[in-house]
Amino acid sequence: MNSVVVSGLGLVTAAGLGVEESFRYVLSGKHAVSKVGSWDTDNFDTHIAAEIKKPLPLQHSQFAKKLDRGHQLLLSAVKEAIGDANLFDSKYRVGVVIGTSLAGMPSMQNYDRDLYLNKQPVLADLVNQPLHVSADLVAKEFGFGGPKYVFSTACTASTIAIGCALTLLRNDRADIVVVAGCDPLSLISYTGFSCMRNMSVTPCSPFSKNEGLTLGEGAGALVIEKEEVAKQRKIKPYLFLRDYMFSADAYHQTSPDPKGAGNQYLIKELLERSALQSSDIDYINLHGTGTNGNDIAESRVVENLFYKKGNVIPVSSVKGAVGHTLGAAGMVESVLTIKSMVENNLLPTANFTQAREGCSLDYVQNDSRACELNNCIVQNFAFGGNNAAIIFSKEKNAKLIDKKRVVITGVSAITPLDGVLNILSSSIKDIYSEEYKRFFKAALLKEFNPNSFVKVNMRRMDRLSQLIVVATHLALLDAGLNPKMNSTMRIGAVMGTMLGHAKSNIEFMHEILNKEPKAINPFLFPNSVTNAGLGQASIVSRLKGCNIALSMGQASGLAAINMAYDLIQDGLHPAIVAGGADELTEYVLHKFYKAGFIRSNKKKPVQLMDRLVLNEGAAFVVLEEYEHAKARDAKIYAEVKDIYSGSGQIDIQVKEAVNYFSFSADSIPETVYTSSLNFKNSLKNEKNALSEALPSVSKLINLHDVVGISAVTSALAMVLSCVGDQGVSLINAASIGGAFYSSLVERWR
Repeated sequence: MNSVVVSGLGLVTAAGLGVEESFRYVLSGKHAVSKVGSWDTDNFDTHIAAEIKKPLPLQHSQFAKKLDRGHQLLLSAVKEAIGDANLFDSKYRVGVVIGTSLAGMPSMQNYDRDLYLNKQPVLADLVNQPLHVSADLVAKEFGFGGPKYVFSTACTASTIAIGCALTLLRNDRADIVVVAGCDPLSLISYTGFSCMRNMSVTPCSPFSKNEGLTLGEGAGALVIEKEEVAKQRKIKPYLFLRDYMFSADAYHQTSPDPKGAGNQYLIKELLERSALQSSDIDYINLHGTGTNGNDIAESRVVENLFYKKGNVIPVSSVKGAVGHTLGAAGMVESVLTIKSMVENNLLPTANFTQAREGCSLDYVQNDSRACELNNCIVQNFAFGGNNAAIIFSKEKNAKLIDKKRVVITGVSAITPLDGVLNILSSSIKDIYSEEYKRFFKAALLKEFNPNSFVKVNMRRMDRLSQLIVVATHLALLDAGLNPKMNSTMRIGAVMGTMLGHAKSNIEFMHEILNKEPKAINPFLFPNSVTNAGLGQASIVSRLKGCNIALSMGQASGLAAINMAYDLIQDGLHPAIVAGGADELTEYVLHKFYKAGFIRSNKKKPVQLMDRLVLNEGAAFVVLEEYEHAKARDAKIYAEVKDIYSGSGQIDIQVKEAVNYFSFSADSIPETVYTSSLNFKNSLKNEKNALSEALPSVSKLINLHDVVGISAVTSALAMVLSCVGDQGVSLINAASIGGAFYSSLVERWR
């Protein structure tokens, strides 16, 4: 196993612009909370946040002025980390992995507000919205051509990004990964947490008597790389990124399990994966939001796993100083923890007064103190009962991981097609929007009644959540896996989405525009986060393993499946359900038309299909370690022989993938599912590259012309490769932003 080191740090917070300034400020025990200046807070119960008031280093450039606030934060932190690691002009394979909940959200707010108020929206506010733009910008700005992933799991997003970046290095997908987290202060999140009544009117004080959280904004970045690469580059690393662990409570959409079972499992497994005992841990940077539910449950787990075993370790939360930076929290806290380890100086919990009932740990109150720090944990939690933790260490983890065979044991598909095998008759239809007075082409579900598949209460779930809940349930049922019957079974879930919870987001934005915060429906906000549906799926199907949502545009479905494959290879779980899901609304069609990605016509149905045609639905597969499937005598559809991920021009990526797979005479694919990226010359260039690299392929399938494209399409291609009559299939997926994924699948004989 490749040992992985941290070679570069970057940080932007309300406490300072840069690692050193932020770290010194936090170490002082002061807070960086002030009155919000970005919007009027008169109608809110609270008026404060940890808002960055200084101009960002990039704000003076013409390029940066067109970017979303979140992207400006991101690039500021990444540039510092790259400089710190001396990574400019690298000859190595460099991946880009981002964790975010709100990157692009200020742009979305501006665009939706202007449109709603009949103002002329700004085009930049439209093109900056998709989550994958954050990774695309970093890769393009610094010339990185390795794998790209954007994870969006609310407050665990960047913690999960760090773990998945480590997985990419261990599986030799890259030599170096720039992994970052960012989230701007947003009216949507500020309103959401306000209407849920869990914001503090004074700067938050985690674990103290005063309850409530304070929002913040910021970005952090790490450069991580294989130890041998750092040696080749003559870089002196900070320390080792030792290991990671993910879990889910499968308990409640917004509240943590008060018993802390998911958190307890998380830390136990993290220690085992890291080959460490609880006595080896010197410090934990806790999630510590300041809310009662989080602080008490989190403290109880530390007491059970450490204090009762005689290791009374110091703990703290930096959210009192820099606020809760949501998707950036894990990264911000990781950078600060690494700095504290280098200096052997503990991070204080700012604003601490008197310990809250149920909180009885050593919280490093207000003042830093010296402490020898060799092994430290950073942990974070999120909506949907999502848990993630990582360990940084001054010693490498010598544990070896063997390569595993990964098979597919379950499939599901909810698509506009009449039947999953009926790919000859197109499901693309003409749609007339009364609201926008325009014709569009799209592939919509004819009907979908979730309760005909799963007998649970879905009244508060939006349509995308229902699709994800049903499709994951059906795939698990098909695989013969039922975690409800075995409480110790840990099955993971990875879901890709291009559009996210589109309907819930626009409904919540309209509530903000029409009502005072106190009158807004609090149940809308939890449905607006990208991982909402997968969180619901974990609750319904009792999925207590990883719970990961990502967004890589049109390629999101296969991106999720590829990541699940790598996580199984890394020994995270023996089985993971993975795939893609999206929902369509007329508003989404209108926005894609305005961005120039699809065609529309006012007077007659659209004739040309030379741009994207969007679809909706869900498709999932159950990936399973072969030995695990064999032991339970599972039926096997196919084996995933290997995967490839990269970024850049699609024709070059196709040739790189074919070269990587190194096909023998009997392993050349009979069928290739193209990326279906019917935009400009992408599909033409892909086909030309395939004809050069694989001239003997007998069948090219372009699902775009049959069912359109979204995150569902490439996941559906994976399902079709399992149930069709082809032997070996190559499945490609690509995004407009240049991300590329490929999977080689062989039917089980």
